[in-house]
Amino acid sequence: ISIIVPVYNVEKYLDRGINSLLKQTIFTDTEIIFVNDGSVDNSADIIKKYLKKYKNIKLINTKNGGVSSARNVGLDNASGKYICFFDPDDEVEEKYYENFYDSIVESSSEMVSGNYKYCFFDGKIKRKRKIFKKMIYGNEEIVKSFLRGGLIGNNLVDKIFVAEIAKSIRFIEDKKVGEDMFYVYQYLKKINSILVDTSNDGYIYYQNDNSAMNSSFDSKFFDALKLSIKMSEDVNEQSELYAYYYSHEMHERCKLMEYMLARGGNVQYLDEWNNNKKILKQVKYTVIKKCLSNRQFFGIILMNMSPKLYMFFLKIMRIG
Repeated sequence: ISIIVPVYNVEKYLDRGINSLLKQTIFTDTEIIFVNDGSVDNSADIIKKYLKKYKNIKLINTKNGGVSSARNVGLDNASGKYICFFDPDDEVEEKYYENFYDSIVESSSEMVSGNYKYCFFDGKIKRKRKIFKKMIYGNEEIVKSFLRGGLIGNNLVDKIFVAEIAKSIRFIEDKKVGEDMFYVYQYLKKINSILVDTSNDGYIYYQNDNSAMNSSFDSKFFDALKLSIKMSEDVNEQSELYAYYYSHEMHERCKLMEYMLARGGNVQYLDEWNNNKKILKQVKYTVIKKCLSNRQFFGIILMNMSPKLYMFFLKIMRIG
């Protein structure tokens, strides 16, 4: 397995993340590629300490081009049969990558999608999703499952990819939010089998004040909706699949409104807020009811009823 790690100014967390990779039960069978994306702190120096001890750790220094650019560099330099992604401010339990490897080999699937845990600011850790196992066959069914939500998530770090397929896809470098979702979508379009096994939940995602999703609202938060609309260009409106693309777009509009409310974007970008609100009010409920998870469907209903009510129930319903 090649594990691609984009690095940018994470000296505070880097030793913790690296040490968790060193403890992997299949560490000697992994290639760990750190792509230093123009860090101006001591991140590169920290990685260099490990380079002297471990031959399977690589460091590639690049000019700052963003996380997508760094991941593309990692893909270009990966030599493993399978590829995983890791964020350096997070942590993985010892058997995480062994479990992935065993699952993808035993199932003969083209991707395995797992699970992860949140570590909140107070130190509490909570599993993202309930435990279940499901094999999905057929490209159309896989795409439907992804667009419907609730089964195959948007994240990179809770998945293992076949390198031959993964290396044929590029991350879109001019988008700051939703680029993971779009990469996963492009990958799923190319495969015919996927195992979803959420019992592999050994990835620990740490909340970080400086992350893109915890920052104040700016125009980057429109990117996920733009990418969802771009996805819809792949299908004809007469296609049976179009309803799923439409529903996915409506869900992204709902999530955009959530981010705007949480970060003051509804005031800062009033015209965009009003336009988005108008489109969501015209949503075809009979269509999205069949094509979204229950949480996403009721989330849109709540947002149309009252944005304040939506925000009140957000954490209880785990709408995202």
